[in-house]
Amino acid sequence: MRIIASSLLLSALAATACIPGRGISPYGRPATVHLHGAGSASGELLAVSPDSVWLWRDSSLQGFTTKSVRIVTVERHRYGSTRTMALMAITGTVSGLMLQGACARIESDCGYIFSGVLGFSLASGALLSIINHYSSLYRFPPGDVDRMRPLARFPQGLPDSIRTAGRPQ
Repeated sequence: MRIIASSLLLSALAATACIPGRGISPYGRPATVHLHGAGSASGELLAVSPDSVWLWRDSSLQGFTTKSVRIVTVERHRYGSTRTMALMAITGTVSGLMLQGACARIESDCGYIFSGVLGFSLASGALLSIINHYSSLYRFPPGDVDRMRPLARFPQGLPDSIRTAGRPQ
């Protein structure tokens, strides 16, 4: 009984520490602009036009010309590989402990159950984390304006009053 109570407490503490992520901005999606060469910049996607991509990063407006952009990745959801593996580790631990406790009431040789369930859960989590990692991001070429616009804070384009504050690089 103490094993079950301990495993439930441990899983509740681990779930609150690992699973929840930061909230999604009600404005624009988090995006990363990968430039030709080795550079990249991350921030909130403000607006996209045929000639530029605008980010809000480090409390300032930053624009990039589409000629300097190699690819733009935009966050689709926050359930990536780290959160998947954390959830599967918690699930495997709790399930393994509970099944081992149930087996111990019937038989005396139950040492393999915890490691088997945890191993299966982690192996499944590894596969699912790869799938979730690749599904968590949209990848756009710089000219794909029509598909990027709905994800920006200003889908109609950057307002003129804001455009004068920054120039695309």
